[in-house]
Amino acid sequence: MKMSQSTLGVAVGVSFKQIQKYETGANSISAGRLYDICEVLDIEIDWLFEGLPRSSETGVVAVPKVADRESARLVNTYYDIRDEGLRRHFLGLLRSIADNY
Repeated sequence: MKMSQSTLGVAVGVSFKQIQKYETGANSISAGRLYDICEVLDIEIDWLFEGLPRSSETGVVAVPKVADRESARLVNTYYDIRDEGLRRHFLGLLRSIADNY
């Protein structure tokens, strides 16, 4: 579901600026707020963690943190690509490069 940051913010009770901060990694997001966002977007929370590595001991997803500006810019630029199919192709290209270098 496509939705503006303002609309999402209203739906979960925060400002669009706060949504931007979550998106860029400037602020961390609580599990409860993440759940609320998934409810509003009508997606399963597991979908957010698809393809992420899991601990071999616990099976828990090892969530990478977007801690630096370069990573945040990469993620934001990725989501600026509006065509979902094109985004998937781009992600495939990045995975291919990472696997080979």
